[in-house]
Amino acid sequence: TADQVKINQAIDSLVDASGKKIPGVIYLLEGAYNISGSINLDNTGAAGSTDSGKALIGAGASTLLQLVAGTSSVDIIRASSVNTILVSNLRIDGNSQTGSDNIGIYFSSVTDSKIDKVRVENMKSNGINLDVSSSNNTISGNIVQGGDNEAISISFSDNNTISGNNVQGNGYAGIRPFNSSYNIISGNNLQGNSFHGIYAEFSDNNTI
Repeated sequence: TADQVKINQAIDSLVDASGKKIPGVIYLLEGAYNISGSINLDNTGAAGSTDSGKALIGAGASTLLQLVAGTSSVDIIRASSVNTILVSNLRIDGNSQTGSDNIGIYFSSVTDSKIDKVRVENMKSNGINLDVSSSNNTISGNIVQGGDNEAISISFSDNNTISGNNVQGNGYAGIRPFNSSYNIISGNNLQGNSFHGIYAEFSDNNTI
């Protein structure tokens, strides 16, 4: 019911002899992981160290991070105040939009990082959300579908690249820049999203 506890322990075990966080790879084998809280990549390490430089990589769609039914207000993968991280090659399932305010992948103040080849589906809120000065990130080759809100949200974040994603059947906009500039949105396939395919609000100097 809480497999994120063991995953977070694996992330936190990547430290040097002094306990300071260091880069490394957390590889998630095939199987279903029941998630009831966030998997965290953050800056809470010893001596001011962070999870920057770490990668969370699965074995493809057979690595399933599934929200426990009834869970609310959880970002399944949550990264904050880190850089050069990678989330790749896994599947995130919101369990038929269970609970409320659940986000698949949430980046806050994250730079120079990548979300690649991830399948995010059935989230109650956003599938992928770049927020609060997240810049120079790449979101590419992902499938985001069946969510209740925006599939890919970019808020108060500049200079990101959103390319080659398949965004279908979401309850609001497929891709939404909000108060965000100098982003590149290219080569995406957007179908059947309820409100807009791409909805740019209070945003300028973006290339679509």
